[in-house]
Amino acid sequence: AEVVAPAMGTRRVYYQAKPSLRVQVPGAKGIRYHTDREYYHQSGEVNWWVPVTDTFGTNTLHLESGPGAADFAPLELGVGKAAHFWGNQCRHGTLENETPVTRVSFDFRVVREEDFDHDAMA
Repeated sequence: AEVVAPAMGTRRVYYQAKPSLRVQVPGAKGIRYHTDREYYHQSGEVNWWVPVTDTFGTNTLHLESGPGAADFAPLELGVGKAAHFWGNQCRHGTLENETPVTRVSFDFRVVREEDFDHDAMA
């Protein structure tokens, strides 16, 4: 919360209780492009993605720059870096990992307290 809340322009956030760990070995199939809205996530939700290995080329997450842009680009980050994006609105996914490097990352979702929809949890 010390890093995430200020980066989101707020003091308090609701966050996913257990982060998701992702491992994509060389040759592993990708995950189709999608928005998290397709899985009924909250509209104010922001995805935080943190690789624990260097990411590049086809071993990384690909996302579009804005809703419906379809201009997918690899999210190339080094160890110790993080990215956040509107996964509920912007499509994202992975390609088949054609690199010789296994990608390990974790991600979690966050909603600013003032944007949290309590009714969506019912």
